[in-house]
Amino acid sequence: MGGKREQDILGMDAPFAGRPAPERGTSDPIGMSGGEEDVVTHVVKDYDVKKLVSTPAPDVKGKTIAKVRASLKAIPSQEFSEKWLKKWGEKQKWGKEWGKGGASIDVQVWVQGKKCTATLSATFIRVLPNWTDEAAADTDPEAKALWETMIGHLKKHEQRHVELTVPVLDWLAEQLVGLKVSEIAQMQDGAIFQMEQEHEALDDPEAGSDYGRKPGHKYGNVVF
Repeated sequence: MGGKREQDILGMDAPFAGRPAPERGTSDPIGMSGGEEDVVTHVVKDYDVKKLVSTPAPDVKGKTIAKVRASLKAIPSQEFSEKWLKKWGEKQKWGKEWGKGGASIDVQVWVQGKKCTATLSATFIRVLPNWTDEAAADTDPEAKALWETMIGHLKKHEQRHVELTVPVLDWLAEQLVGLKVSEIAQMQDGAIFQMEQEHEALDDPEAGSDYGRKPGHKYGNVVF
């Protein structure tokens, strides 16, 4: 490649949409107490941003820059959302994501007497590729150095996607108090939409990090 470094996209999957599944501590119909719909009185925040799901990580193989680059390009792209493909797939020919970052959210409701508790849970996701030949004795040192730099920037980018979900989760926890059980799904969808907006702003090819590949961006420089 004559020393030229090609830039490939890493990508970001949108947060998964969980749905509330109320349960009850009594025999009353779900969400109803004496004919009146239950209202959330308590919220439990069951999430810890320090606990990350990092699997399954895609394997990258090769002992030279060219082979590692080819392996990165071969990472399946089926995780891209239809929305992403519709918006960018025809304009940009990257087609692959090297890492993932974000969160899935879920709300469960438990009613006992006059107490209606909504438990807000989240699974934080940060997945980075695994280079299987990195430690091999005959692996190109230049490839190792380039990988170390790239993976550092990729980790920072995906971690930012994770961090962006926390304020939205905290906002949702506040909004749940006082909601009727039947209103939770709509509020949860609103939170998911907010997360998507935050992710899109970070990855925007023009105003953001260009999905992590923009040179000089605080959450960019992900090239190999």
